[in-house]
Amino acid sequence: MINLLGDSITVGSPGVPYYKYFQNIEIYKNYGLGGDTTSGLLKRIDRIEFDNNDTFIVEIGTNDVLLKYLHDTYYNWKKTISAIEKSGRVISKNENDFREKYQTLLNKLGHKRVFVVSIPCIGEILESKTNEQVNIYNKIISDLCSMNGEIFIDFNKWQKDEIRRCNRKSVAFISKHPIRMIIDVLLTKISLIADYLSENRNLSTTIDGVHLNSKASSTLAKMIEKELAKNA
Repeated sequence: MINLLGDSITVGSPGVPYYKYFQNIEIYKNYGLGGDTTSGLLKRIDRIEFDNNDTFIVEIGTNDVLLKYLHDTYYNWKKTISAIEKSGRVISKNENDFREKYQTLLNKLGHKRVFVVSIPCIGEILESKTNEQVNIYNKIISDLCSMNGEIFIDFNKWQKDEIRRCNRKSVAFISKHPIRMIIDVLLTKISLIADYLSENRNLSTTIDGVHLNSKASSTLAKMIEKELAKNA
């Protein structure tokens, strides 16, 4: 059975869920949680009962970068992010803290089959400070996967290539008002509207700089299925 572990990208809201494009994968359960961090998923793992032969698709770490950026940049996000952290979804303090938590997460999954999806781009300006931090965290994740034997799926690289190919240089990003994200959650329940928002905001792979449009979601699904087939 396939279990999905992650944050709003795994939930597919806001944006388009990648799992809807699976052709040959049967999902057992989706344990995605919007706003989750590596620390939050690490705590949730202890409350989930898995079979020894289960396979896991892990996608986590985006909010360790995104939430810190929103908290430090937009006053209107401070209260929301404080509530998120109080719920146990604590943001990693730095690279060493992130590495330690991610390693512990992989250790908890033990000998199970684990496929790890890279942190996606955060904003479609690839030279931004958020994407510089994403690059650092993805290197940590990739190195941990190499050391532990998990399969690393570099979706972030595909995104970068696609953003460069489209060359839109859009600065559209998650609103400084949290209520706008709630509106996006409601609007993007329909994929056509999600893609309309993406196009209207002149974005290449996302609807808001973070959450995926249908092109990106379908590509991620294909990448996951390809790796699962190669490592059957």
